[in-house]
Amino acid sequence: MGETEVTVESVPGGGFRAVSPRGATLSMGAAPGEGGAAGWQPLELLMAALAGCMAMDVQTILERSRAEPTAGRISVRATERSDDVPGRPAQGFELTHEWDTTGGTEAVQRAIRLAAERYCTVQLTVERGPSISHLVQEPHPTG
Repeated sequence: MGETEVTVESVPGGGFRAVSPRGATLSMGAAPGEGGAAGWQPLELLMAALAGCMAMDVQTILERSRAEPTAGRISVRATERSDDVPGRPAQGFELTHEWDTTGGTEAVQRAIRLAAERYCTVQLTVERGPSISHLVQEPHPTG
């Protein structure tokens, strides 16, 4: 698998817009009380990506094992955010799964384990702590 690129750009009036490689967009903005445009916060997006990745993988695993999922819900909570650490990073994430399936609790636990250990790209990426680099590029000329 190759590289993936998502672009985030400022929008008039404040806030930012993220654009996926397929052209899907979402709004990002300031936290309540901080002014600026309303929208998703970056940590919330990471949490949504983690829960969404797990949900898609767990559902696929349940379907393939004929456990017939009819409904699923995952909530994720960021834990141990400290005001004393610059940026207030989350120290952990806790995911709560609710799945309605004919396979019962054992099938759900197996699917969660497989998704977490082998398939969920977001969980595997966060756990392995990828390198991050920053490049500076001259702005594109306008007009």
